[in-house]
Amino acid sequence: MNTLLCVLSCLLTLAISSPSPTWFDLTFSAEWDAFKQDYNKTYESDEVENLRKFIFAENKKEIDDHNELYARGFTTYSKSVNQFTDLLKIEFAAQYFGYNSSTSREDNKSSNSSLDSSDYDYDNYHEFTPDLEVPTSVDWRKAHVVTRVKDQGRCGSCWAFSATGTSAKCKFNKKDFKVKLKGYHIIPADENSLRDAVAAIGPISVAINGYGIMDYSQGIYDNPNCDGQRLNHAMLLIGYGIEKDIPYWLVKNSWGAQWGEKGYIRMRRNRNNLCGIASAASHPEIQQNSEEEEEEENLIN
Repeated sequence: MNTLLCVLSCLLTLAISSPSPTWFDLTFSAEWDAFKQDYNKTYESDEVENLRKFIFAENKKEIDDHNELYARGFTTYSKSVNQFTDLLKIEFAAQYFGYNSSTSREDNKSSNSSLDSSDYDYDNYHEFTPDLEVPTSVDWRKAHVVTRVKDQGRCGSCWAFSATGTSAKCKFNKKDFKVKLKGYHIIPADENSLRDAVAAIGPISVAINGYGIMDYSQGIYDNPNCDGQRLNHAMLLIGYGIEKDIPYWLVKNSWGAQWGEKGYIRMRRNRNNLCGIASAASHPEIQQNSEEEEEEENLIN
């Protein structure tokens, strides 16, 4: 965080003391005004707005350069201006990435305490039959088991949206259905097992390295520089498919419907575990209470 404050301070000084960059012409100024209007952006001072304008221009140039490659067929996805374009990459990561492989499972325990489960087993690996026959494409939205895209805001709670999304359509009245969260099945860390899991079970909680997706717009995300060892963002895998002979994962994000493909991203599948998408996949196991547990619950109520 100290590094972030230092960077912002230096940029603010530069924005105040220096003229706008030579490439920041009237076109950028018009786009800046449109950006503020589209995303209802206001700033506490002219100095802060100049800083944000400077960052916006840098990000916009990067977006334009990338989209030139996309237009020429050198990449399979495009970028666009969105609600995050006035943020530094490091600033964005600090505000919107909340996944931590060493703590997220403990957080999930406390967040699901209302399900009255005193024990959560994370060492229960779910094994699938080798060469399981699965469909060529899956989209769980078509089965109406995926809720609408939500916006986590700046609280860094991506793991919560991912974890609860795996059982999003399992809402129930405790008086009618006596169930508890038994544990979490961990999916083996390979893409075939992940494919089998999402086909056979349903939406799966996954974690990725999200540093490159801030300005993702559409298409199949395929970034060869994405380090799959640095997992920092949790999302919900809801399916997979193939487009123009390119296999992809269909993933639900938690940054609102304005981001990406109406809140979703398609990521290249079978690309050496791109961004680590298969490295930390899991889904909850819901178990019906025993008769003794139901009787105890009735006495409490």
